Amino acid sequence: MLFCEASTDQVKVVMDTLEEFCSAPGLWINTLNFKAMCSRIVQGERKCEIQDISTIKFGADLGHYLGFPLVKGRVSRDVYNGVVDKVSKIQATWKGNILNKAGRVCLVKYVTTTIPVYTIQLHYLPTYVCNRLDKMARSFLGRRWTLSNLESC
Repeated sequence: MLFCEASTDQVKVVMDTLEEFCSAPGLWINTLNFKAMCSRIVQGERKCEIQDISTIKFGADLGHYLGFPLVKGRVSRDVYNGVVDKVSKIQATWKGNILNKAGRVCLVKYVTTTIPVYTIQLHYLPTYVCNRLDKMARSFLGRRWTLSNLESC
């Protein structure tokens, strides 16, 4: 990650530094994979000037890095839709109706509940997302279960 002031001079310095880095060892940097973001206080005219100098795409967010969302400000529940989507995709591939209760409990306990662990290492999941994951696990099990009931199994 590179940080600089939102001025044309600073952006030129960054672009020149990247170019010099590439020329020294003979490497090539694909700036199409780069993303840049300005703070909210940077005015639109200045953003346009910076974008004209730079070959890097500007956007409202920086996307993901190693699976973690790079967010600025307050984290909304939409950021974690990917976790919920992964769980729902995995559960959709399972044939829950041909599994006995023990098989369904094992799948939920050891597969579904481990998917959000990687994301939880960096961010707390909002209560809404936790409740959705819990509801999906209960509906797969078929009865009014909670994840705390699985601890006794």
